[in-house]
Parts: sequence; C-alpha cells; structure tokens
Amino acid sequence: MPDKSLQAIVVNELSLDGVQVDGENVTSPDQISKKLLEDNLTGINYATTDDNQTDNEDIFNAILSVKSLTGLEYAKNSSYISLNASYSAFTKYNVPVRRGELSDIDALKDLKNLSGVDFQRNQIHDISALANKTFNTLDTSFTGLYGNRVTDASPWGRSNFVDSSGDNLNSQIYVLPNIKLNPKMTSYTMTSFAINSEVKNIVGENIPIVPYYVGKIPQTNFASGYSSTADGTADTSAKTITWTNLNKDGDGKGTLTAYYNDTLLGNTPYDGVIVQPYTLDDTVGNINVIYKDEGGTVLGSSTISGTENDLWNYAIGSDGLTLADPDTSDNSKDVNDTLQQLEATNGYKSVTADGPKDSNGQQNAKYSVADTTAGLPTVTYTFSKTIPVQNISFNVKYVDSDNKPLTINGKTQETFNDKSGADWNYTIPTVSGYTFDHFATSGTAPTFTTGKLSGTYGPNSKDITLVYKKNTPTPPTPPEPNPTPVNPTPNPAPTPSTPTVTTQPATPGIAKKGEAVYALKKIYMYSNKDFKKSARVASYSKKPRINRPMFVVTDYATSKAGNLRYVVRDVNHHSKTAGKKGYITADYAFVRPVYYHSSHKTLMVINPRGVNEYTNKNLTGRVKNFKQGTQLKVKGFVKHNLTTRYLLSNGHYITGNRKLVIAGNQKQPKQIKVKKAIYLYNNANFSKRTKHIKEGTVLKVKKWEYSHPYSTTTFGAKRYAVAGGYVTVNSHYVKVI
Repeated sequence: MPDKSLQAIVVNELSLDGVQVDGENVTSPDQISKKLLEDNLTGINYATTDDNQTDNEDIFNAILSVKSLTGLEYAKNSSYISLNASYSAFTKYNVPVRRGELSDIDALKDLKNLSGVDFQRNQIHDISALANKTFNTLDTSFTGLYGNRVTDASPWGRSNFVDSSGDNLNSQIYVLPNIKLNPKMTSYTMTSFAINSEVKNIVGENIPIVPYYVGKIPQTNFASGYSSTADGTADTSAKTITWTNLNKDGDGKGTLTAYYNDTLLGNTPYDGVIVQPYTLDDTVGNINVIYKDEGGTVLGSSTISGTENDLWNYAIGSDGLTLADPDTSDNSKDVNDTLQQLEATNGYKSVTADGPKDSNGQQNAKYSVADTTAGLPTVTYTFSKTIPVQNISFNVKYVDSDNKPLTINGKTQETFNDKSGADWNYTIPTVSGYTFDHFATSGTAPTFTTGKLSGTYGPNSKDITLVYKKNTPTPPTPPEPNPTPVNPTPNPAPTPSTPTVTTQPATPGIAKKGEAVYALKKIYMYSNKDFKKSARVASYSKKPRINRPMFVVTDYATSKAGNLRYVVRDVNHHSKTAGKKGYITADYAFVRPVYYHSSHKTLMVINPRGVNEYTNKNLTGRVKNFKQGTQLKVKGFVKHNLTTRYLLSNGHYITGNRKLVIAGNQKQPKQIKVKKAIYLYNNANFSKRTKHIKEGTVLKVKKWEYSHPYSTTTFGAKRYAVAGGYVTVNSHYVKVI
C-alpha cells in the first residue's frame, strides 16, 4: 500500500471498527498486512463519514490527497468503499470545495463482494475496474462517480444494479494537456478525446458531442470556467469538432471544449466535457499523433509541438511496445506514457509506428506549420494483441578502399530479409581488378571463413560493408637496352617541377595533420571544399561529449570564400560512416582537437569504462583503472606525438582525451530515489524491460552513459547504470540524493 494517505485512512477505518493486533487497536501502517486486510477490512465507510471528517481534519485532508487504491486488492471481503470529501468539512475548515486526487482504482477489479462505491469529485478516468459487479444502494449509500473524468461509461453498463436510485455519472470534466499551435493554423480538428477510447455511454455507443458555450447548453453549466473560446462545428458523424477563429479573444490562448450528454441513466444523465487548453506560438510546428487498434478504431490522439523543422524520433524500440528513445523530450515522454497506458488497459502485445521519414530513411517526423490539422505530418501507432514474427533486413554493400561504391553483377549492394532467428549464409563475390580485403559492420560480426560469411537474423543484424582493394598491375617486361647515346642529356634540359606543398596552419586551436578532432555541434561531411547541400556525403548529429563523432585530419583546403576546411577520415569505428573521407568545417566553435592542449589542476573521469593509469607516457605499463567520477589531481602535461598526457603526482600518466576526462571538479551522482514507479532495462537503449521498480526505492548509481552511442543521427538519452541494468535519469521519475 504505497499511498501514505490511503494508509492513514485504512488505519483509521480499522481503529474505528475495533480491529486489534496483539491486543492493541491498530494505530500504525506498520501493523497492516495482507492477512489483516483480508480478514478485517470489510470496507472504507466509518473513516469517511461526515462526522469523522469534521472531527478529524487529518482524515479529511487524506481523503483529498489519496491518489491510488493499490493495496486494497487484498481486502477481498470489502463491500463498500467511500472516498468522498464532505461538504461539511470544507465549510468547517473554511477551504474552497475542490476535487480529490484519486485516479487509480485498478485494485478493485477482483473484489467480488464489492456492492457500492462513492468516489464523487475525484480524478477517475478509467472505470474498467468496476465492470461486472453487482451494486446495491439498498445495502449501501452508493452515490456513484459524480464530478470525475470519465469518458467511457461502458464498464458501468456491464455491472448489475439491484437498485439504481443512486446511480450517478454526471458532471464529468476531463482536461487534456495544453497544446501549442502555430497562429497560422486557421482551423483545428479534435479527432478523439480520451486516452483509451472515444466518448461512450453505458452500452458502449459513441455519444454525440457539441462545442460547449455557457448559456447555450441547456442541461447544465457545471463547466462554466471552460467555455469554448473558438468557433466550433461538430461533423455529421458526431466524432469530431472543427474549430476556427482560434484567437477569438485576442490573447493567444483559450480552451476548446466538447460537451456530451446521454440520458440512458434517467434523471441523473451521464454528461461531461472534454477540455483542450491551447496557446498560440509562432515559433512552433506541430505533429499529429494517432493511436489505433488493428481494426482501425481510433483509441486516442494528440497534437504535439516543437521548434519548427526540428525532427522528432517516433520509432518503436526493440521491445515492440515503447519508444526507442522515450526520454529525449517531453513529447516522447508523454507519447511513451500513453503507449504504456493503452498497453495496460487493453492488453496489447505489440505496436507498430508509421509516419514520415527523413532523408536517411529513419522514422523522424518534422514539426511543421499548416493551415489546418489535416495538413500536418501524422504519426500513427497501431496496436495488436498478437506478437508478430519480426522480419529482419540488412544490406551487404560493396566499396573500394576509398569507400566508393563498387558494382558487382549489376548491383552496389544486396539485401537480406528473413524471420528473426533464421540462419543466413553468403559467398563473398569476386570482382575483376579487385581483391576482397575486409568487412565492417555496426552490429554483431558474422562468422567469417574463407570466401564466406554466415550468421543469424536478429536485432544486431546490421548492414555489412565488403571492402575491396584494387589490384596493382604487373609492370611490363622492359625492352632490351639500346646502346648508350653519345649525348644523353636532352637539349634544352627540362625544368624540374615543384611539388605542391600544403602549408600547416599556425592558427591557435587548429589541429595538425594526423591529429584527431571531434564535432561539438551538428556538422556535415562534404565531397568538396565549397560546401553545398548536394555535396553532403554524411551527417553527424550533436552528441554528448563522451560520444562525439571523431575524425583524423589528413590535409587542409580553403574554400572559394576563404574558409579553412579539414580534409578528414571518419574514425567512428562502430558507425555506418566509418572510413568515409571528405571535407568538414575547421570552425573552432564546431570542431576542435580531441586532446587537451593546456594545463589543468584537476580532471574528472567521464568515460563510463573509466581511464587507466600508466607508468609511461606512451600509455604502457598499466597500473590501475580509475572509475567514472574519480577526481584526479594533476601537476602537468606532456606531449606524445600528436596527443597529450597528464602527469599525476606519483609520476604516472593518464590520457588527455576530452571524451574520457574533463577539467575541473564535477558532481557524480552516487544514489537516486525513485519518485514515480519506473522500469529497469537490460541496456542503455532500453531494449527490454527486466524489472518494475516501486516509488520510494533508493538505487546506487554505478555510472552514467547515453543510449545509441554510435548513432550519427540521434543525440542519445542519458541513463543511470544500477544493479542489474539501466534506468531513466528523467527528473520527473528519479531524484539524485
């Protein structure tokens, strides 16, 4: 029973009911056990009466604060549960009437003896836990779910009512998260209104919806504070509302409110509003996100916003149910939360994503501006209750030693595709004038035997590049020497040509030939020193310091405009771009040497695998490994070829590589506390969940690192490595102690 407010209420209920442990009345949550709840908690009634709330302010506040009923699943003999804050208590304590925080009632789904609930004025949205029960207001003071957030009343209809006089589902108010829209949008269409369903009545029928304006809805004005601030029109199917004149009030914000009403409940109809707050922001673009089942039924939708023309990675991860990068933005977090809610509510086993793709074929949608909702990019997630057999696809590419494509049998590559777990075999082809030299891949290396590759289709079946070396032609047999001429010196004698020499730049911060550099911001590699979009051969996204893309400078060039360029070779060995050659900027704000060139008094290890201490400056004679987060005092630095080493006080050396160490004192997290329940994953990419971690758990942090360290298109999300795997660093879920 993790909710402390619920603990207080249950303790008070057991005490008022005279339940004892070891001859003493129950007074502490520590006395509560599963057995005690099953044998003695017959409901929550005494603690929540008007008299008890007006006599006990702590219980009144606890009723308003309880969020989850987790733990009550063990109270198998409970018949009535009331968590309705008393009007009399609001008056006595002179506080405004407000809703309670209760939203999670899933613990009640298996309580077979439950015959009544009173959850008025709370935050309950999903009432599926109340389906298939028998409610009897003759035995209880059952008064229902007035003033909650219910948009799907069909579980209510699957219950039996011995007497329905207290059956109450009216005045629901469901407020969706605020959205930002570009003011160029002349109309916005609300497609579906709830996370897990469209608006349904007690028999599962879709309820007609209309725009809500105070004074124009005859039944009630309970939601007067949410009157629509735009002009809305419901379509003939009564499943959408299209809004125009979004800046009607002139203040760049407002609410789009849909009203629904169903009379199947008689005198107390099921009615409510769905409220979509919005603000207008001319810096944003938008993307539509739609959730469907495999039959095409819309389960929910949202409109997310971000900086115009930025990309949002909507791809599903290897677990088949959550985003590949769920923590890289608030949008990703919100969408990932929705995916998990839909999974839990409907029992889905897999989901697929479909939408726009970027120039590299990756699942990235661009935040865009459009006149109408229909003109925005749309990402669709489709759920299934079956786990599909996953097909794996990868390419075998042919290149020469300069990474230029080779054509073999009319193709520059061959594609392989089969079910996960299937074996594959491939005979390395021959090509006239070339000899196969080696292969490269960012995934699991296949088995190599003479002339053949083999492996198994799986998540790490990545593209394979076959590299061929051009054959050196055999020199022709020289002819028989002729007699030595009398005057072998030609007249006039030729002037010897002067070789072209590239001058080493002397500008501070500019790397020397043969030195390694890395990119601080997003850059491109070009095939020409005069940078044009058409000449781009590779793209490198901005990455965390420890994963920044790295290059070796082989020469220099100057553009027509006079800008210095590095001629480089890509040395990111685990990436698809490894070995590429071309031109990149030499601007120090974008690219700088990998190794420090200045003195520092303190360095901290930032490499997740630590750094080694050596007895020699050429980094031989390993002494020990310093873990990530270790603070090291240094007394000087020395140069070794084109790199630098830092000298420790004991005369030993460590690297001066900026990807491995950072100057100054830095804070390294040692422990974290879980603020909201999270999952433990098997690796930093969150490929597979391995454990559920409860709120309040304290975890020891071993190190931190980022997901997708070798990707050139994704920044990567920071993760904490803890015992058994990896967890999020998102401050919404964990707090550094």
